[in-house]
Amino acid sequence: MKSFAQMIVVACIGLLSWWQKDFHLQTELTTAGLILFGIMAGVLTARSRRLGYILAALLGLGYLLEIVWMVDRSNFYYLSPLLGWAAGLFVAASGLLWNSRERSKPEPAYERHPEY
Repeated sequence: MKSFAQMIVVACIGLLSWWQKDFHLQTELTTAGLILFGIMAGVLTARSRRLGYILAALLGLGYLLEIVWMVDRSNFYYLSPLLGWAAGLFVAASGLLWNSRERSKPEPAYERHPEY
């Protein structure tokens, strides 16, 4: 399941980075920075690095906010696949973050000789 979630995250990053390339052609530096940020997040996610999950979650949230902020509400129907991909990226990356958190070892249920 973890490998499937990582594959979904990398696919979402690739699709949304491609969309970002066509969406902001007038600001080449911003577009290039976001695409490089996406490539770095995709590579780190594919290598099961926690930093990649954090970057992917930030990218997903950023794309969601950008779509909601920049696009007219009447066009949401046409952009629903991109909204779904951005939400899926955020949810999958958040799930991977939750799954990869550090867990404390549980205390033993009983101790045979507590005085030692």
